[in-house]
Amino acid sequence: ADVQMTRKRIEPSTNLIKAGERATYVLEFKNNGPSSALGVTVDDSFSFAPGDTGFTVVSITPSKAGATCSVAAGSQITLAAPTFSCNLGTLANLEEGSVSLVVRPNFKAGNAQRSVSNNAHIATSSVENPAGGDNGNNRQAATLTIDPAALNLLVNKTDVRDPVGFLLGNTFLDYRVAVSNVGPSYGTGVIITETMTPPAGKK
Repeated sequence: ADVQMTRKRIEPSTNLIKAGERATYVLEFKNNGPSSALGVTVDDSFSFAPGDTGFTVVSITPSKAGATCSVAAGSQITLAAPTFSCNLGTLANLEEGSVSLVVRPNFKAGNAQRSVSNNAHIATSSVENPAGGDNGNNRQAATLTIDPAALNLLVNKTDVRDPVGFLLGNTFLDYRVAVSNVGPSYGTGVIITETMTPPAGKK
C-alpha cells in the first residue's frame, strides 16, 4: 500500500484571518495501492509560539464513515496540546478522503499579528515500501497568518414603558438593553454596565 497526503489547504484561500474569525483546514489523502491500507491514521500538529493561546475547535468532519477523531467542537488546540489525530481504519486501493477542521483562533494578549504553521501526516500499519520508509509523500504543511482581533459592539436601549403611571409604592421602570457584535471577530469576556442616576432626592 502507499498512503499519501495529497493536499492540505486553508479556507479562506488567502491563509489570512483575524483572531476570532473562523478558518477551515482541509486535509486530503489517498491510498495509491495496489493493496488496501490498514490501520490508517491522520494527524496534524500545530507550531504555536510561546504565549499563543491556540485555537478553539468549531467542528471536525472526516469524510470516512466510522472514523473517529481526538478532538470535537469546543476542544482546545494549544501550545500544551498542539496535535489532533483521526483513526480512519482501512483505505481500499485508490480510495480518497479528507478531514475538515474548522477552528477559531483565540484572542492573545497584546492583540498582535501572529503566524501558525502546521504539518499534516498520514500513516498506515501496512507496509508502504519493502525497503522501509513511506515513499516520501505522507506529509503536507501550511501556514495561517492571524491578524489582530477586531470587534464592533453595538448597544441599544429602549424605554419599554413610557410614560410611566404613578402608583404609590408600586411604580416600575422597564428598560430593555440589546447588545450585538457585528464582528468580524468573535467576542469574549463582553461586559454590559448599566448605571442609573435618579433625580436629586429620589432613589
